[in-house]
Amino acid sequence: MLKGDDGYPSPVVSVAQMDMSSELANQAAAEAAVAAAITEAASAAERAEAAAEQEQAHEQAKALAQAQAHVEAASASLRDREHTDAQAPNSVGVSVAASPAPVGSSIGVTDTAASTTIHLPLPGPGHGPPPPPTYTRSRGGGFTFGAPHRQAPDSPLSNAQQLLVLREFYSRNPNPGKKDLEILAERTGRPWNKIREYFRQRRNKLRGLVDLEGMEEPGRATGWLQVTYRAGPSTATVSQLSLYNAYKTRFDPYAAQSPLMGGQELIQLACATFPGCEMARDEGDYVLRGLRDKDGAAAEAEWDRGVDALVEPLRGSTWLLNHFQHQSDPAAPPSVSQTELYSAYAARFSSLLPDAEEEETTADELKEFEADMGGAGDDAEMDDINSFLPPAADDDTQAQSRDEDSAADGTGVREHRLLNPVELITLARMTFPKAEPAIDEDGRFVIRGLERRDGVEKGRAGRSIDMFPFALAAQPTPSDPAHPFTALLKRKLALLAPEPEPKRRAVGGIGVNIGVPPVGVAQTQPEPELELTDEERELLEGLQRFKGSRLGREVRDVCVQQ
Repeated sequence: MLKGDDGYPSPVVSVAQMDMSSELANQAAAEAAVAAAITEAASAAERAEAAAEQEQAHEQAKALAQAQAHVEAASASLRDREHTDAQAPNSVGVSVAASPAPVGSSIGVTDTAASTTIHLPLPGPGHGPPPPPTYTRSRGGGFTFGAPHRQAPDSPLSNAQQLLVLREFYSRNPNPGKKDLEILAERTGRPWNKIREYFRQRRNKLRGLVDLEGMEEPGRATGWLQVTYRAGPSTATVSQLSLYNAYKTRFDPYAAQSPLMGGQELIQLACATFPGCEMARDEGDYVLRGLRDKDGAAAEAEWDRGVDALVEPLRGSTWLLNHFQHQSDPAAPPSVSQTELYSAYAARFSSLLPDAEEEETTADELKEFEADMGGAGDDAEMDDINSFLPPAADDDTQAQSRDEDSAADGTGVREHRLLNPVELITLARMTFPKAEPAIDEDGRFVIRGLERRDGVEKGRAGRSIDMFPFALAAQPTPSDPAHPFTALLKRKLALLAPEPEPKRRAVGGIGVNIGVPPVGVAQTQPEPELELTDEERELLEGLQRFKGSRLGREVRDVCVQQ
């Protein structure tokens, strides 16, 4: 080792030795990295080769399975052919190698009866025979709980009819068993698991509605809307009145715990709950566009069904109050003709007639009405209350005898006859005092001072015209004493049958002193009776005749019941 003058190793020699050792170390590391890369490449190649071999074996096994299925189909066809000759089915032997056969080889099928061997080529990967035919369930056979995709909906019923069958069965048994599901599947053609899911969701829906009963508004209404309805396309519509009636019917028994929402509030809440839902008018009806019922059937509007059970003239007056009102502008020309009024009335209630053959047709009544209105003495005929009476007293007697006979036999049927045009116009005048029949400049028979309700509440012109006028529908019902026509009839009936005056009791004893005041008591002079005018006397006479008629008795019975 070289040393310096001071006896220590030379620094130049130490640096050279260090450079040589580092170079050797770097060279060894590079050789190790190259060896590792070569080893990794070799292992990757081996893995790729093994994967290719495995994939090839899988394809061969798949081709072999397809060939076996093809062979089974061929053997089945051979057996069917032998069955036609009334012979025993031939035994077909299939010899297939246990190990995967190479691509392009063939398998042998031996028919022992014919002593023949059929060589079938083994198809290549991806070129097998067509799949076997799909399973079709027989209508006559029994229903088995198979896979859902193996049950085809082959029922002739439409989707709405199938839902109707399921709803009817749910009302009888919400938890159907295996036999019930089989019967429903056979009748509707739906898979049994779909039917079971339908019943489960319907039970959960009712449980959700029960949970909503104790909630407060608007949370209760929001939950009810989400359970009962869902968002739909722009072509789907739900009647605003049907939606509010369904809500009111469901939660009216719990109104004491939580007051119900108003119709306008509920419609606005529905639009806010479902994106895309908006108010609209569809051929004059108030609807919600973009909303549909989850059950697939829209609820019918039941708000005026109670009118059908009433008798005339209560039914007609209620219908008039719901569809007409006093004209807002007295100077405006009349907009309702007498023919239109009676046509709308007949179209609404003509379906309630028990036998159409016994009633006159609407066209004949309109012709009769127009002919009568064209003659002389029109005002006197319309003002005369005798138009409510039958044409002759003999007919009234015969009708009473028929009613008594039918009541004795127990076959009496409540009468639902329609008012004739003169009766309806007279009833319209009694319901709307400012309305009066007249002839306009064009010669049409119209009713002045009367117009149709257009859905806009008076005094609130800024309200949306696409929302149903719920305030108008909330008027008093005919059974309510506050109903205007009911109050009018009660006042008229009170004039017909005033309360009898109490009998004067004897003050001085019994015998000759009856009705004679004692000595010292001033005798009161009787009050002079007020003289009636001709108009009042004529009105009372007409009301007395109306009281004795059949229609008057029906009105009296209805008022007594109320």
